[in-house]
Amino acid sequence: MAGSNTAPVVDRIRIIPRATDFLDRNVGSSGEVFFSRDSNSLRVYSGRSEDVSGFELARADLVNVDTSSFLKTANLNTISISAFSDVMYPTTPTPGQILVWSAEHEHFINQDADLEGGASVDVADTAPTTPTSGNLWLNTETGKLYIYIDDGTSSQWIEPATTGGGGGSSSATTLNGQAGSYYLDYTNFTNTPSIPTTIGSLTDVSASTPSDGQILKWSGANSQWELSSDLTGGAGGGIGLTDFSVTSNPVGTANLTYDNTTGVFTYTPPDLSSYLTSYTETSTLANVTSRGASTNDAVTINNTLTVEDIETTGAGTPALTSTSSYSITAPDGVTVNGVPLPTYGGKLVLGATPTWTGSSGITVAQSSAGVYTVTFTTAYGAATDYIISATHQEWSSAPDVLFNIEKAAGSFTITIQRASNGNSVDDGEMALLIYEF
Repeated sequence: MAGSNTAPVVDRIRIIPRATDFLDRNVGSSGEVFFSRDSNSLRVYSGRSEDVSGFELARADLVNVDTSSFLKTANLNTISISAFSDVMYPTTPTPGQILVWSAEHEHFINQDADLEGGASVDVADTAPTTPTSGNLWLNTETGKLYIYIDDGTSSQWIEPATTGGGGGSSSATTLNGQAGSYYLDYTNFTNTPSIPTTIGSLTDVSASTPSDGQILKWSGANSQWELSSDLTGGAGGGIGLTDFSVTSNPVGTANLTYDNTTGVFTYTPPDLSSYLTSYTETSTLANVTSRGASTNDAVTINNTLTVEDIETTGAGTPALTSTSSYSITAPDGVTVNGVPLPTYGGKLVLGATPTWTGSSGITVAQSSAGVYTVTFTTAYGAATDYIISATHQEWSSAPDVLFNIEKAAGSFTITIQRASNGNSVDDGEMALLIYEF
């Protein structure tokens, strides 16, 4: 294409579709943009006669770019635009500013953008409803830019920088003998910066030898991410029961604290030295009754009660109640309303081997036919200290029994005979009651 190879700066744009033969001989007006139907590319015109055929803009697939001027060795290690030799900041950049070439500074400098004039771009997810030829539309759904073309025969939104389509070809001239996919492979470039392959190779990370379950935690002291144990669960399985411990302090003000970085509970027991910690009972029943010897409550005694005298006072009839039987043992006898109760009592079954069922402290034996001796384990002081009440029961014959009792201090003898003939009696039973006086 003829003319200068330096594109001018223009302040407006207008896009018109035309054939290539028309565009090659056209001078155009300053800022005019035409769309080439044949090559699916854009041309911008300066309006100057020496710039006939305009300046063709690079397509997305670069098939219309001169590779000899395009493939230049670039320093990809540059990480900031301010590092370029032809860029300077007279003032600190602010949001929305642009870079503009300054003849005065002979650099690109930052300044506020002048948005007056020029072409407008509709930004939306749907196409404008009333477009005119040359309108631009950025589809926010796909991120693609479209141009509205109306050549009088047909009108449509066209994506100017597409691969193939229209009159172009997807198998157009390659760049420097290489297919377009060649330049999508980063390893085919030279003078490229090294790309970290592990997280530990980053400048603000210290993670050279991690252990299973460790995490990265920011260290304010070292201004970097460092390896640390996972104290809150997750990859390391969380804290287990063995991660906790308890430390006991000396006696003081009661307190329990927890260190959430070590998992240690610290317990301080209270000082109980001023409180009663043990007690031994020294009071007796006498001490208790001295504070009050009567009560209206029921008293339960589950063991032996030893008393010298029992006396009831007040109205009512005292009652002794048992769910089974009462057993009263008194060596000197029991007296009720002046009448003594038997000291001993029981049943004597007569025979060659007599048996005794009743009070303990009694043994029996047959001295001879019809004669029985009853012996006390503890003898009385004299034979006159007790009396005997005896009855005989015999169900095999009519009543015809006489018996005689001879007492001694430690025993007594009973002789039993028939009243009718004086024969000895060795059958039947006798009821014996011994009273002490």
